[in-house]
Amino acid sequence: MLIGLAHSRIGEVSMALGLGEEARRRVIATLPVMEEAGARFTVARLRIMLMVTHLMCGATDEAEHLLAQMAPGEEAASSPMVESLVRAEILLARGQIEAGLSLLRRAADQLGNRHIPASDSELLGGDSWTFHVQAVTVVAHAQHGRLDLVEEIVDCLPDALSRVIAGATDLSLCGALILALAATDIDKGRRNGDAHVVSSAARMIALAERLGFQQEFQPTMSPERARQTAEQADESAYADSRSAYAGLGSDELMAAALEALRARPRLIGQDHA
Repeated sequence: MLIGLAHSRIGEVSMALGLGEEARRRVIATLPVMEEAGARFTVARLRIMLMVTHLMCGATDEAEHLLAQMAPGEEAASSPMVESLVRAEILLARGQIEAGLSLLRRAADQLGNRHIPASDSELLGGDSWTFHVQAVTVVAHAQHGRLDLVEEIVDCLPDALSRVIAGATDLSLCGALILALAATDIDKGRRNGDAHVVSSAARMIALAERLGFQQEFQPTMSPERARQTAEQADESAYADSRSAYAGLGSDELMAAALEALRARPRLIGQDHA
């Protein structure tokens, strides 16, 4: 049992670090131990984790098969909101874009209305979980040219990032929010023909990478996709920023995030900080 718990914890850490294969291996090692122990809640949670790791590894078929095999009532024992995001990512991976984006918006709306299931609140923390889902939702809509559907969420991102920076503890969530803001700025800069905004967004993606943005929900939060977006926006600015951020510690990275947040309203022509 203790060995199983250790594998589970290492799997969670590996997921957070974007190490999909290692996380999947650990979860697979844990499942039979917990099934034998009759730990129903833990087993259901591990199956959700396994779906997430399958998606991180690009194994959409395996994730979809496991989701279809969930027993009646198992969702309630695990994490319904996480399952919604898994379903959304499977739809996006399958090219069912409108359905996937709709499911993400529904999840973000539920959290925005503070209808947070207890299991999800325990999983990531109330506000942190809300900000995480908002970031994933915005990035996904930006990737598919539908930011018009999430304008209210986009407007909330600067305040969310400010709160995370003030907490000075969650670099990966800070990175996810920076990535989401960069995605919106690339869209706005291209529509307005503003190369400075686009270049700034490419630099922000380099910062998001260095912060170790949350990568669990893929294909949306794929690091390869983020890199390609930055290179297409401004390859030179992105490369220079990667070098500049490479040697920074956590405090310096948070300071860089705050600087980017404060500079952004002036850069994109907003009237408020």
